[in-house]
Amino acid sequence: MNANESSEGNVETWVVDRVEGELAVVVQEDDEIVVQVGVAELADHAVEGALLQVPLGPVGEPLWAEATRDLEAEAERRAGAEERIEELQERDPGGDVAL
Repeated sequence: MNANESSEGNVETWVVDRVEGELAVVVQEDDEIVVQVGVAELADHAVEGALLQVPLGPVGEPLWAEATRDLEAEAERRAGAEERIEELQERDPGGDVAL
């Protein structure tokens, strides 16, 4: 079984980019597809930055109500992003803007 399959079939990884009222803007990892999903369909998963494993239906449609949140992968990504920010801050000498 590969990373895009579950015991029940194919799964896609999506990230909640932002929540705008009753809609969540989610981005599909591999193809960078952007869609809007009703917050009610995602329930507790409608949180900015949430990494979702979304099973696919019989014709390849995302089954949002069956999505699960991958907290471990979120933590790994957050740690990686924080490391990159720290590295960039260490390389930035600062004070290079003159007004």
